[in-house]
Amino acid sequence: MRNKKNTKRLQFSEDGELSGVRFEYREPKKKTNTAGPSRAVDRHTDVPVYLAEVYTDGSCGNGAGGWAYITKLGRTISEDSGGSSSTTSNRMEMTAAIKALQSLPDNTRVTLFSDSEYLVNGMNVWLRAWKNRGWTTAGGSHQPIKNKDLWEQLDAEGAARRVDYVWVRGHNGTEFNERADYLATRASRTVVS
Repeated sequence: MRNKKNTKRLQFSEDGELSGVRFEYREPKKKTNTAGPSRAVDRHTDVPVYLAEVYTDGSCGNGAGGWAYITKLGRTISEDSGGSSSTTSNRMEMTAAIKALQSLPDNTRVTLFSDSEYLVNGMNVWLRAWKNRGWTTAGGSHQPIKNKDLWEQLDAEGAARRVDYVWVRGHNGTEFNERADYLATRASRTVVS
């Protein structure tokens, strides 16, 4: 609780000295962030929070697909990729995001960059409505949404973190997006059918 503002008037002597008041200089408390350069402290809860950037991509051709992600957590950059047979490009895009989020600690503020409008719109625009309708499509048909299993996983992974999904144009020279594309394509080519 803050102290009420002191309403006492200050008294000055004829020579300009302040009388009846004692001043004491105190060194201001320094906030130390022992969490390191990849974390900050939440200003509302004083809990350390990790800060991360993630770039994801998925690739699919002839039924075999690959996924890849690159994470930037402080000064540490890491990457991973993998593949699957009998899949789709959308499933690989979503798998990349899931794997990336799983690689990060809970209580992380994540900016996830993807060139998949399906992924970004799904998480930013459509997810809440899908959940409210019991994971069904809009309109009169109310069919189950595609890739429900992966949307539920993404939702669960995002619950432990604050994730901002950002769309980036693919093949446009964004360094880490280009690298993720390369890794995902390479992974899709190594999948044995």
